[in-house]
Amino acid sequence: MQDSKKGYVIEKDTIIIQRDLTELDLFVKKFLNILKKHADYLIISGFVSIATGRTRGTEDVDILVPVMHKEKFSKLFNDLSQNDFW
Repeated sequence: MQDSKKGYVIEKDTIIIQRDLTELDLFVKKFLNILKKHADYLIISGFVSIATGRTRGTEDVDILVPVMHKEKFSKLFNDLSQNDFW
């Protein structure tokens, strides 16, 4: 673990936020808790900057996931739908 005065540390391949979570942080956390049950993923672009303390004009979250078969996608879709993502 690194000494953090910025509100986050990087451990292995993960950014760990060490500050009060925003509404956007909580939304992303809830979404990723579902997504990680179905697929590997990588968060790219804007949210990484936001999570590490940079301000941006938009609060978009882009997530890269591998191509998945229809059945696997259907399970992900159903899980997201049951948890109020639509």
